[in-house]
Amino acid sequence: MSVSVLVGMEGTLMLLCSYWNINATYNIRDHGTFAELVDFLCFKFSGIGPHNVGLSYNIPGLKSLTLQDDVDLGNLVTLTQSFELQLVCVLVE
Repeated sequence: MSVSVLVGMEGTLMLLCSYWNINATYNIRDHGTFAELVDFLCFKFSGIGPHNVGLSYNIPGLKSLTLQDDVDLGNLVTLTQSFELQLVCVLVE
């Protein structure tokens, strides 16, 4: 599964999630905690549980940055803005 981060208008940050043939969007601005993200992924995609999900992402020049908690999620948002990225892929295992 891959999750893409899209920075939209007015600082909105969306995750575009795709798992097999199912797609869903997640608004970080409205739901900004790591636990809420994991709960959302578990609700949307069967086979994913809060204790068996692993998340990582890549940005230009850096690979396999872990996404394990609220600090990591905040860093993802900050890096996305700092690098002026429009898209970041997050790998869910």
